[in-house]
This record gives sequence, C-alpha cells and structure tokens, in this order.
Amino acid sequence: MVVASKQVKLPTTTVDISKALKLRLQHHLSYDMIAEQLGIGKSTLHKALKPFLDLIDNPEAISGFNANKAAILEGAQVSLLSDLVDKDKRKKATLGNVGYVLDKLDGMIRLERGQSTSNIATLTEYRDSAREAQRIREEIARLEAELGIEGGDMGHLDDDDG
Repeated sequence: MVVASKQVKLPTTTVDISKALKLRLQHHLSYDMIAEQLGIGKSTLHKALKPFLDLIDNPEAISGFNANKAAILEGAQVSLLSDLVDKDKRKKATLGNVGYVLDKLDGMIRLERGQSTSNIATLTEYRDSAREAQRIREEIARLEAELGIEGGDMGHLDDDDG
C-alpha cells in the first residue's frame, strides 16, 4: 500500500540581521536578550548569525580593537617587516606579496588616523594656488583698467623672471 506524503511548509521567521548585529556589537546584549527583543527564538537567532559568530562572538574584543585599530595595524606592519628581513620566510613568499600587504596596511593606518592616503592634499594646495593666481591676475587687470594703463605695464608680474 502506498501512502501519499503531504509536504507541510513551516512558517519561516525573518531575522533582522543588521539589528541583531547592532544589538550584539554596539549594545553588548546577550543572545537571549537579542532574541527576546526581536521576538524570535534563540536557535533562530543563532542560525541567522552563524556566518558571523566567529567574527562577533566577543563584542568587548571588537570594541577594544576599534579603539586601538591603528596601533594594532602598526603591530601587524612591524610583524610583516620582520618577515621581510627573515631570509627563511622570504624564500616562502615573494617580496611583492609582502610589499603589497605593507602598502595596504599603511593605507589602513593612515585612514584610521584621518590622514590622506594619496596626494589629495598636494592637489588641493595646487588648485587653491591656481585659484589665487587667477584672482591676482584679475585684480591686476581691474587695477590697470581703473588706472588707465594699456598694454599692462604691470604685466611683468605674470612673468616667471619677475
């Protein structure tokens, strides 16, 4: 005798992962408290957060890392630099790989410290200087016109040799 099986679709629970992560990482709530606040079971919460558990299971460590990120990255940079001068380790990795990682760490450290990661500051200074030079040229032209100077006797100020 063949018994027909009927598939039953169980209701699915949607978990606001963003909110759950925020409650865990920023508010340091326990999984029980997060599950209660979101109105879901603890096992449902664990399933939803499983891809992140290895990364987030210690919010205090994450807070400590964030508060000291530049110093920690500098420590990694020092470690990589020591690898760079270790002959045995250099045999196993290319200098290009180590150099690439050092460059990336340097960029991350600069970002953490609010420093430029490129020559934006230099470009900004150049742009500002060019604008100021243009403003001065316009002021000279206005003064020449006001004084009735034709041909720009003051034009020598535009010359590089003075």
